Amino acid sequence: PKEYELLLDPKEGVACESLPGNDTIAVLDVELDDTLIAEGRARDLVRVVQQARKEAGLHISDRIRLDVSVPEAWRAAIDEFESYVKEQTLAVELSHTTAASEGAHSHEGTVSGETLRVGVVRAN
Repeated sequence: PKEYELLLDPKEGVACESLPGNDTIAVLDVELDDTLIAEGRARDLVRVVQQARKEAGLHISDRIRLDVSVPEAWRAAIDEFESYVKEQTLAVELSHTTAASEGAHSHEGTVSGETLRVGVVRAN
């Protein structure tokens, strides 16, 4: 260390940090592609639905019918990850509507400045 100093500059889209002891460097590729963005949107929707389930007083094991109204840019992501969203929220049905089903609990969430509206109702 007294004779030289080694500096590494990560390439663009990569984050790196040395671990304690400075004998290892952890490198992460932080570039987002369309698939990662779509998956993130699906996960964000799941969080909004889980909040709606909680507010509606649903039991953790209750199956639901789910209505979602999302920005157009989100719709393809939700369609791509529909099975994931349904599995995580115990939805037996997922529909894209502008209004929730009759008797449904409505909830609105904001994610990254985008408004997501969901309606949840216990499935029979």
